[in-house]
Amino acid sequence: MKNKNFSLASYKYLINIIKLNKREVVTFNHFFQNKKGIILRHDVDFSLARAVEIAKIDYYNKMISTFFIMLNTKLYDILESSNLESIKEIVSLGHEIGLHFDASLYNTDLDEACNKECEKLEILIGRKVNIISFHRPQKIFIGKKSKIGFRHHTYMPELIESTKYCSDSGGCWKFDDPEELINDNSIQSIQLLTHPIWWTTPKDLSPGEKVAYHLKESNDEIKKAAAHNCYPYKLYLEQEKKRK
Repeated sequence: MKNKNFSLASYKYLINIIKLNKREVVTFNHFFQNKKGIILRHDVDFSLARAVEIAKIDYYNKMISTFFIMLNTKLYDILESSNLESIKEIVSLGHEIGLHFDASLYNTDLDEACNKECEKLEILIGRKVNIISFHRPQKIFIGKKSKIGFRHHTYMPELIESTKYCSDSGGCWKFDDPEELINDNSIQSIQLLTHPIWWTTPKDLSPGEKVAYHLKESNDEIKKAAAHNCYPYKLYLEQEKKRK
């Protein structure tokens, strides 16, 4: 799997591996009820419309996944009508919604700040938010035993230590090859993190080029925010500047 370019076809291939191995896909809520299986986690950093593309694939394959949405980001506005429709569509497909929380934005009580964001998101989606994922998590949050905003988070010890963790952060697979993990039936639980931006853009582009492709019609403020939040895109802009 690590040798495949990221594309919708590759994502479907990954989902098919899960099906061929007759692996059960569980939600975070299931996991904390002591159920074992593969947790499909999608952090939505750039686009809710692209997230819908992934949500449909999961749905058609009868898999429930969790989409983590950001409230405080310049890369998309969840109150825009098109984004609200995307969120509603993801929910209508039976998927769960979690909060993608950027702790770096706050100097105050993080529990209070996180809880307030969750409450805002709950009003929008009309259901409870039970799980948090940190955006670009600092080391202090990796393996953090306690809850954040009175809710479980995706970097709790049981989700990254006793559970195999695999991530496509930065547009490449980190830690292990997901295909090998899924094929190993001795592994009971896997947290599989993907970001829709990598899979829904042309496969022959580098990670930085994928973000540039997505942002080609965006203004400079959004591109600056993207560079701050995504190292491959920052590197791409630096290289482009040198070429000029």
